[in-house]
Amino acid sequence: MINIEIDKKIDEVINLRCVRQAVGNSTSLSLGFGKKDNDASTEKYREWEIGTYSSNWRVIKNKQVICASLDDVETNEELDAKLKNISFGSIRSVSQNEVGDVTLFFDNSVLVEFLCLSDEDDEMFHVFCSNSEYIEYNPCSGWKTGRSDSPW
Repeated sequence: MINIEIDKKIDEVINLRCVRQAVGNSTSLSLGFGKKDNDASTEKYREWEIGTYSSNWRVIKNKQVICASLDDVETNEELDAKLKNISFGSIRSVSQNEVGDVTLFFDNSVLVEFLCLSDEDDEMFHVFCSNSEYIEYNPCSGWKTGRSDSPW
């Protein structure tokens, strides 16, 4: 389960509005919160980026799956376009259940679930925080924090 130190850090993103959503390679998911990461940068990344590189995920609204990493689509671009049509609103909480799934709860009845379906030694959920802090959850090693701008 999420420990107190990590829970406090994640609390900083609570009430921030999702202003960027993207599907990347291998159906990775990235949700951005806050202002641009760096005003001089041409990148679209935000102060807070929450997502996964390899875990299965799904977006639920009113108890119905409206978009998921396993949707039957021809390309990632098609899945990305589907994701961009969703209004996520503001994040209200982050929780983890007993099997390791991590869920983001939004203020407009939207949930994003990151599904813990593998025991491989790879992160299934991550948070790039402001100030170059990084949080990850790995089913084998649990929750970790570190710097995103230097090796661990």
